[in-house]
Amino acid sequence: MGEKNSKNDFYYPSEEIKAQANFPEYENLYERSIKDREGFWAEQAEHL
Repeated sequence: MGEKNSKNDFYYPSEEIKAQANFPEYENLYERSIKDREGFWAEQAEHL
C-alpha cells in the first residue's frame, strides 16, 4: 500500500460553508487596523 501524500490533496468547501465563512466587514476592519493600529486594537480589547 502506498502512503497518501496530504500535501497534494485539495479539499474544497461547499457553498454552504463558504457562505458561513464570509465576513463582510473584514475589508473595513483590516483597513482600520492598518491606518490606526493602536486605536483599532484598543477597541478590540474592549470587546474581550
